[in-house]
Amino acid sequence: MKKILAGIILSTLINFGNCDAATVFSSGRGTTERNALHNAMRAAIEREVGANISAKTLVQNKQVINDEIAADSEGFISGYEIVSKRVENGLFVVDIKANVNSDAVQTRLMNKLQKKAVIENNSDSPRIAVIACDSNGNEYPVVENEILSALQKQGFTRTVDLTQIKKAVTKRINSAENDAKLRKTLANDFHVDLLVAVEVKTSGNSSGYVTLSSRLIGVNTGEIVHAGNYVGDVGMFTANAESGALKMAARRAGSEISNAALNSAAKVERHITLLVTESTFSILGGTLTDADKTIRAVSDSVNDVFVRRMSGSVEFDVNFDGTASDFAHDLERAGCRILEISSDFIKI
Repeated sequence: MKKILAGIILSTLINFGNCDAATVFSSGRGTTERNALHNAMRAAIEREVGANISAKTLVQNKQVINDEIAADSEGFISGYEIVSKRVENGLFVVDIKANVNSDAVQTRLMNKLQKKAVIENNSDSPRIAVIACDSNGNEYPVVENEILSALQKQGFTRTVDLTQIKKAVTKRINSAENDAKLRKTLANDFHVDLLVAVEVKTSGNSSGYVTLSSRLIGVNTGEIVHAGNYVGDVGMFTANAESGALKMAARRAGSEISNAALNSAAKVERHITLLVTESTFSILGGTLTDADKTIRAVSDSVNDVFVRRMSGSVEFDVNFDGTASDFAHDLERAGCRILEISSDFIKI
């Protein structure tokens, strides 16, 4: 099936939390066995990087990538196994099974511009907002700013300020995945695609211990992209202890949330919610079976279609290799009129 290779590195490469090695099979040729092995290592790295970037990006960054690999190709390999070796036409040929160090690839080959390109090309530059509050609706700007800063460093440039939302609304954000009205408000009034909702719990009494419970939510679909709990503990009771603990926990949260957001953005396959109005549903065939077949036939990048809800309009989940914009263009070519679109939602 056709893949839309518009990003830089896919989620298999951007596994920041675990730093797993990617297993790659490659071959190398050289005048000596050592040269052949070295070239096989280079080929493994190039395959892992080059297979997952667009042609345009490869051209723009080829020299940078090649220079890094040439400088220390073995530095990107955490281990390898020689599968076979032989001599062909006077040259040594070595086949290897290599473990490409994903962490080294990320830190040395992924700069901010590349990460930004992942987000722009693979997920249509989603608008993202962060709100942190306690159970009483009191907001914590220090937490929000730390997480926003981490997201911006990962290439998320379209951040939205939610400070104008009333306290009554912020108290409900912690259950946003079950509150369709709130999600709709955020999506329509604040044009948010992703929301980081953080519940702050402090111990009080100048305690240097706080906990943050966070969720990264797809506002248009209600999907929980990531969830986590983070602790800040400065181990003392002073006037500034709580502030220090908040910053500590927020930095930990920001690092993991921003990595998860980038990891999600880098995936080639998107989970797109397709809302089909009654009039369009009749055009698609008027039955679930016919509509399913028509949607699958729109593009060979449609991997799967699932019916999720029927209430006048019909809601489908579509697994698609590409962005919502890509899918919308395919739908238009098939004769559908696009009524609404976001980074993971289309209404026809």
